[in-house]
Amino acid sequence: MKPYLLVLFALIGGCSPYVRLQMDLVEQARKGVQLASESQAAHVQVAQRLHAIQRDRVDDAFDADVRERTALDADWVIEHRRAYAAALEALAAQKSASAEADRVARDNLIATDHALQQLFWLQSLQLRVLNFEEISQ
Repeated sequence: MKPYLLVLFALIGGCSPYVRLQMDLVEQARKGVQLASESQAAHVQVAQRLHAIQRDRVDDAFDADVRERTALDADWVIEHRRAYAAALEALAAQKSASAEADRVARDNLIATDHALQQLFWLQSLQLRVLNFEEISQ
């Protein structure tokens, strides 16, 4: 019986500020998730620019190779076309991996925010129960 009385006194005697503090911390954590989401979006823009620059560099290198060559024989063209295609495939794979990493990061941030929303909701229920007990006295 005594443990029940101790819990009842703890609930009635001041848990509301503690729960409110927890809810404030959850709100701050959600703001942190929002900032991380914005940072992730900026990272995606930087990665896209990097991929474009890399593609331009491959194109420029291929063009420079062709211009330096005085006579273009068929074997040389075929060999360089294959090398150019391999470079483009590598860039595409890198871009795809970057997009997948971004998708995973965004999904994780969304899941974290959703979990924090649920925690906030549970704490708000707890706060309502505590406030109801305080009002009923």
